[in-house]
Amino acid sequence: MGYLGKRIDILNGYWEAFVKTHRALGRFPEFDESNYNTEDEFSAIELIFSETADRLQAEVEKLRPKPAPSNAGVSTADSAPPQAIAYFVVKQIN
Repeated sequence: MGYLGKRIDILNGYWEAFVKTHRALGRFPEFDESNYNTEDEFSAIELIFSETADRLQAEVEKLRPKPAPSNAGVSTADSAPPQAIAYFVVKQIN
């Protein structure tokens, strides 16, 4: 999983703890009138979490090894550079 995978796990753990705390705060009568609630801080933090998680996942994808392109079904002439094909044709004519 590597370093970034561990960071993603930690970030998800923080998010779960935050959501749990958010729900607990919602049980208090003062919650409805709090700046945290009226300013919709939860949504702002959720957006930051999502953007950060997406950025980390994109970095993980960049680091994943890409499969080698397959040359199955492609003839050598199709994959050869044009100079090599021209040389081959001239040699055949001579």
